[in-house]
Amino acid sequence: MKNSVPMTTMIWFAGLSMLGFLATDMYLPAFESIRLEMGTTQSMIGLSLTVFLLGMALGQIVYGPLSDRIGRIKVLVGGMVLFTVATAACFMSNSIEMFLASRFVQALGACSASVIWQAVVIDRYDSKTSQRVFATIMPLVALSPALAPLAGAALEAHTGWRSIFIALVALGVVLAVATLRQPESAPVANSDEKIGAKLVSDYKHIISSRKFIGNMLIFAGCSAAFFAWLTGSPFVMTAMGYSGADIGMSYVPQTIAFIVGGYSCRALLNKYDGSALLHGLLVCS
Repeated sequence: MKNSVPMTTMIWFAGLSMLGFLATDMYLPAFESIRLEMGTTQSMIGLSLTVFLLGMALGQIVYGPLSDRIGRIKVLVGGMVLFTVATAACFMSNSIEMFLASRFVQALGACSASVIWQAVVIDRYDSKTSQRVFATIMPLVALSPALAPLAGAALEAHTGWRSIFIALVALGVVLAVATLRQPESAPVANSDEKIGAKLVSDYKHIISSRKFIGNMLIFAGCSAAFFAWLTGSPFVMTAMGYSGADIGMSYVPQTIAFIVGGYSCRALLNKYDGSALLHGLLVCS
């Protein structure tokens, strides 16, 4: 295993780690502009975030086993191409139906990055180097929910909402090219078991775990509350008279809270038991 990471590879990791958040949050300040141009309702525009999250969830089920079977880089390149094509379809959409379908496929491509980049780090580097990579990249991930709406608001204000998706197409192309230049990080599995049968076996084992189900429900509940606010807030703020730039700025405090909360929790775990902290934090939530 390696113990040093080239700067170009670190930038590649950063781009992959942020891709899903950029695609999720960058267009939020443009919700009202998209709604008006497509002549649709607030609920249908909000659905574009819901279908994206659905695509992210469904894609992650298969990308891990698929990358084990045919290789991380091949699967990741395919995901980046899928993301880029679907994002271009978002840009060209003139109806809400086409926009929703494109957002779903866009998510299927984007989630390949969020799943595979971490696996590549673990494949390539020793434990200490992997920890250093994650410690470097994760603050960027935490900043993404604030940076993405700000960038989206600036693009929407100066060149219209479609320019947001042009920027995401460019990012997808850059990441696809960068991925092609990367060596394979893990040996391809030689198992004779079909991938469908392997998925069924693995997920039967997972969903029979009460510990997994409990933790999943906690995460799902907290995420549901957050994303319900994320979906509705652009419309609420527009109705209150705020601009797209104001809406973009409104996500900065939450991002700061995520960063402070994450690092504070890590510090508290050095002194207190995790299960005891979890109860208190859930009460706060």
